[in-house]
Amino acid sequence: MHQRMARRDRYDPFTSNRSTPAVLSEEFDYSASISWMDIRENLPFIDPENLSSQDVLEVLLHLFRQKPGFIDRGNEINNKETAWVNALLFRLTPAIDHDGLPAFVVEVIGSSVDRMANLRSES
Repeated sequence: MHQRMARRDRYDPFTSNRSTPAVLSEEFDYSASISWMDIRENLPFIDPENLSSQDVLEVLLHLFRQKPGFIDRGNEINNKETAWVNALLFRLTPAIDHDGLPAFVVEVIGSSVDRMANLRSES
């Protein structure tokens, strides 16, 4: 029988150095989605059908800033699908929302140990 590690015993690069405060909270929920209609209403300078690299970052930050507890510790454009926020790489994945309308869903793709170290040294 396979036993799962207790959450507190799991290695976490954000909190592994107990003498340094965590750069990011592993408890923050980055899950989010937004319809193209909401993008047009809330971010009128962005065309959801033709996102630029900067647009992807703007949409992600718009979504995360609406969530309690979000702190932007650093961000960077990447490409027309992904952007870095708080040392995590996010993708805006095309989807259809519950009303059958075009939307984007935020997907966490991965993280960067180097970016985490930079954020930790800057805080």
